[in-house]
Amino acid sequence: MTMELRCRVEDGTQALAADFASLAVEAGWHVQACDLCAGGCFPPRLRCPHCGSAKLRWTPVGEAATLVGVILVKGENPRHRPARALRRPEGYASGIVALDRWPDVRFPVLIEGEDAAIAEVGMRVRLGSTTVGSRQVPSGRPVPVR
Repeated sequence: MTMELRCRVEDGTQALAADFASLAVEAGWHVQACDLCAGGCFPPRLRCPHCGSAKLRWTPVGEAATLVGVILVKGENPRHRPARALRRPEGYASGIVALDRWPDVRFPVLIEGEDAAIAEVGMRVRLGSTTVGSRQVPSGRPVPVR
C-alpha cells in the first residue's frame, strides 16, 4: 500500500516526530518530499532544505537501499553501553543507507544477528523494521549478490 500524507509543519517538530512514529507502525518508513522542488529529506523538518518550502508530504522510502556507512557494535565498551534490548553476544550493526527512491537522502538502519557481521559499505540492503524494547526501528537485511 502506498500512502502519501501532508506533513503537519504548522504544528511544529513534535507533531512531525509523532507523525513519523505513527506512520512507521501503520504504513512503514517514510521521508518528507517537497511539492515545490521534488526534493526529499530526512530527518523530518519544518521546511524543505533545498528550496525552503513548507509544502511537504510524507512518502514511503521504498524497500531497497545501499549501505553507505556501518559500524559493528559488539562486546562491552566502557564508553558505550548498548540499549538492553540490543545486548546480544553476536552484537549488532548501526548503518546509514542511501535510499534507491531518494538517492540523496540518508536513512538510519539497525542490522541484527549474523547479518551484522557481514555488513559492509556498498552492500545492497532490503529495508524493514524490527522491535527494540517497545519501539519500532528501521532495519536492514543484506541482499545476497547473484
